[in-house]
Amino acid sequence: MRLQLAIGFCWALGLLAFASPTVHALDLTVDEASIVRLDADAAMVIVGNPAIADVTVENGRLLILTAKSLGQTNMIVLDKAGAEIASHILRVDATGSRYVSVFQNGKRQTLICASLCERVASPGDDIETFKGAAGAAREKIDLGAKAAASRETGKN
Repeated sequence: MRLQLAIGFCWALGLLAFASPTVHALDLTVDEASIVRLDADAAMVIVGNPAIADVTVENGRLLILTAKSLGQTNMIVLDKAGAEIASHILRVDATGSRYVSVFQNGKRQTLICASLCERVASPGDDIETFKGAAGAAREKIDLGAKAAASRETGKN
């Protein structure tokens, strides 16, 4: 009996050695960058929704996160062998903001409020409200990309 318990305990410890890393939540502020340092070299970084946050690998162990629009997504970092070395929930808010859901005529829209309230795309919102908020976020991202491209063109 003791031998079976010892074997079971060793087997469980072995499984823990191959378990995925703990998922950490990172709170980001829209239009700001943050740094994540890794213990191992990243070969691939996956972001669930790059319209909310984007990642640049500066070197194998330094990630620069850019919070693009309000919302939540995730980021998974893999090494060269395809093993997961980091996993994060990325929550992007405005400074000092709070989410508010407004229900009117059976339709829901989500707002994020700091000094002013702004519509955000949130699953479960009225489809037209969702499309409007998603479109506004997309326009903002496009403007930022155009501004960055024009700066790059000016350097040449």
